[in-house]
Amino acid sequence: MNQSIRHPRFISETRPSSWNRPAFTLLELMLALGILITLATLSWPGLMRSLKQQGVQGNAEQVRQVLDQARVRAVEEGRILQLRFEPNGTHYALLPLDPVNESQTTAATASTTTHFQKEPVQSDPFRIYELTQGCYFHVDSSLLSGEKTTSERLGDEWLGHLENSSIGRDLAWSLPILYSPDGSATDGSLVVMDKDRQYIKLHIRGLTGANWSEPLAVMTERLGKTSP
Repeated sequence: MNQSIRHPRFISETRPSSWNRPAFTLLELMLALGILITLATLSWPGLMRSLKQQGVQGNAEQVRQVLDQARVRAVEEGRILQLRFEPNGTHYALLPLDPVNESQTTAATASTTTHFQKEPVQSDPFRIYELTQGCYFHVDSSLLSGEKTTSERLGDEWLGHLENSSIGRDLAWSLPILYSPDGSATDGSLVVMDKDRQYIKLHIRGLTGANWSEPLAVMTERLGKTSP
């Protein structure tokens, strides 16, 4: 029986080319890891800053949408609605201005021609909303603005309109921003701020009831007064 015997030289020549590829050394792996850590360290502050900005912008956008909703609902439902927020707190709410029970209001419309009430419109229930991600409604210091901050509690006749009224029972609320059935509103503004003093200021135009927002800014004044 004839068997050919391969010389070792021929065996090495028939090995796959991948066998001859050099492996990564420990030094190379450590160098690559060091580069990745350096890049992550350099980009981390920018990433965190971007996330914080998105927190303020996202909350301000949600408030803006509720303001838009207030204007549309006031027109559709033919009654004055009010928006209130918690000064230096996180809560805000949309509810009717008239504290009378809905059934009583409907009966009253039959005896007066000056009431704004129209035919009932099927709509979402009124509720209390809340800012997230460490944001809150900033109120300018009275020491700088010269105006005393006014707040008040809501009675049961108003809280009865809210589906989650228990949240707002012990809260102090701002004076209302009113939305009328003709599409107008009272002039007003709100400031959404985070713990790093980044803020967005929202404005309500009285004549049209529309709202607009200022660009994201950082508060630098010592006592915390936003731009006019």
